[in-house]
Amino acid sequence: MSANLPNFTEYGYELIKVIGRNRQGGRVTYLAKDINRECQVIIKHFQFISEVNPWWGLETLEQEIELLQQLNHPRIPRYLNSFNCPQGIGLVLEYIEAESLSKIGYLHPIQIKTIAISLLEILVYLQQQIPPIIHRDIKPDNILIDDQFNGYLIDLGFGRVGIEEVSGSSTVKGTLGFMPPEQLSGKLTKASDLYSLGVTLFCQMKGLSSTEMPKYLDHSGSLDLGSLETQVSESFIAWLSRMVQPNPSDRFSDATTALRDLLSITMLPPASVTKSFQKPLKTSLKPFLTNRGKTIGLCTIIGLTVGVSWGWIHQALALGLILGLILGSGLSLIFTYHRSYSGFLGIPPLSCLFGVILTALATGLIINPALIINGSQYSKVDLWNPRDYKVAEGTGFTLYSDHPNSQKDQQLQEFLNQFRTEVNRYLFDPGSPSCSTEVHFFREDKNYYAAANYFGLNTDYGFLVRPLVRSPLVIMREDSGLGTLTHQMMYHYLGCSYPEGIPGWAAQGAGSFVEKFLAFEEEGKVNFSWGYRSNWRDVELRQRLDNIDFKTALIERNDQSLFRSLFLFLHHQQKLVPLLNRLHGAKNDGILQLETLFKEPIEEIEKEWREWMNTEALNLPMVQASFMSSPQETKLIKPYLRKYWTWNQKKEIWLKQNINSPDVIPYLQGILQNRNPYLFK
Repeated sequence: MSANLPNFTEYGYELIKVIGRNRQGGRVTYLAKDINRECQVIIKHFQFISEVNPWWGLETLEQEIELLQQLNHPRIPRYLNSFNCPQGIGLVLEYIEAESLSKIGYLHPIQIKTIAISLLEILVYLQQQIPPIIHRDIKPDNILIDDQFNGYLIDLGFGRVGIEEVSGSSTVKGTLGFMPPEQLSGKLTKASDLYSLGVTLFCQMKGLSSTEMPKYLDHSGSLDLGSLETQVSESFIAWLSRMVQPNPSDRFSDATTALRDLLSITMLPPASVTKSFQKPLKTSLKPFLTNRGKTIGLCTIIGLTVGVSWGWIHQALALGLILGLILGSGLSLIFTYHRSYSGFLGIPPLSCLFGVILTALATGLIINPALIINGSQYSKVDLWNPRDYKVAEGTGFTLYSDHPNSQKDQQLQEFLNQFRTEVNRYLFDPGSPSCSTEVHFFREDKNYYAAANYFGLNTDYGFLVRPLVRSPLVIMREDSGLGTLTHQMMYHYLGCSYPEGIPGWAAQGAGSFVEKFLAFEEEGKVNFSWGYRSNWRDVELRQRLDNIDFKTALIERNDQSLFRSLFLFLHHQQKLVPLLNRLHGAKNDGILQLETLFKEPIEEIEKEWREWMNTEALNLPMVQASFMSSPQETKLIKPYLRKYWTWNQKKEIWLKQNINSPDVIPYLQGILQNRNPYLFK
């Protein structure tokens, strides 16, 4: 305990630090330790002996104690104790591990909605008391926010039981800028706290301090919400406008009504759709002489043959047809040129020069298609025409295959549906089903590589692209495995759930985190388990562990093995979901969100990660290849796994039984063939 803090040990409490002061009310708030219960508590110390404190300080304290003793809500700190001391009176409250809303910076609109819902739920509880309770001082300083963006309401010292008309001296307790107009005139209603909450939400979205709020209100208490139009949807602005109406009869009648309307509101404004129109290609053909007709026809056939062949190989027939026409036109202009038509100094006429340019352009693009292909996926023209068929649809995806197989395609459809469900259950909301993707599953390698060449990518596994003219595309090669599929689908889900973007290291970490899993189908249900080491990323990372610059890697976003191990660490520290919640709207300050979550600098986080890598992480088995087993396969696999590994029910993961256990859980066929797992060490 600091020498500057009062000594409350005789009352059973040891003060840790000052966390707040209210000089006007003569109140100091401390974080303290309950000596008997060995837990942290909050102590509000009211110092009534000071001459600067108003007479109503004691009344405020007694009123807060009286209210807290009759309330029992998980997001209102519980009353624990009170005691008299020479310096005044101490009020002991439950400690909530949360941050004051006034100290939190920018919040994503979805996070604002989560906070608003949680606070309205508290107001519903208060208004359901008999008689109803009006808080009268809702503002950012009196709201705490936890890692899940749940709101907690504190400081009920100004709270009032009942909504009858009260004297002016009692009613004006509150904070200017947040008090509804009727609080000054002597009539409180259930709608009074709604006004204060609405102003609080506006204050937070604008990034204002509580002292700045009064200047945004006119003489009647009205608030101009026009500046929020680019941040949130029109429906939310209309809802917020009703919350902050100066006349209480124009607001929602109570918190229940306001909450009901808010739940159905979409927060983000609709994406602006820009329509562009492509001018049709106008081709002017001059009459050709009869002796030129055959030459033109032959050149056209040559051009179209080359172009269509190229388009077939690259799964872009439309683009190949265009290139063929360009090539044929260029050849025609060249070979129909007659030397007698030479221009000044023997220079061929413009028609021949134009033919040379067209031929060179088409030839260059055919030989090196990267320029036009990479450009086409960002243009308004959809030229990709894969050789596959639509075989199934699921929640948020359409499945295509070049060689349909009803049984395998149905299994793949069920797997993708279940994977989305598991992501929603364990990690984050993968977004609306309307944010859909096309999954192109190629069972023939040449078709996959044709797609990869079209999009200018050199990868043997799979990839995600986002053309402007169609849904995002997940391109998969069957031999890539389910781990690669989940990796690419996770990138898609991140794009749906985080439309403003997400730090690059976090996207890579999330994608590679879900690529190693075991999924067993039992009793009509598929159970996923995540959190395993990668049989190759982990080995590769440990070989250079001592040479890693942790912070630089996060900034430069160039070490996927490191990012996967970080997400694995966060998962086993139960901090992965809180971090994903914090990353909404935090594309450029992911490291800051990581430091805020751990409440320590990135250097200390790195130390904890390195210690975990060298200790607890070694108990996690590696997964050679992710798989999902059928019920029949599950019966064969489970006994095999129990022979070498132990299922941890709490963490929902297989762990090594002892130091002699194998390092790697082999792939599905390796287990079914009873292959010796030591071969994969």
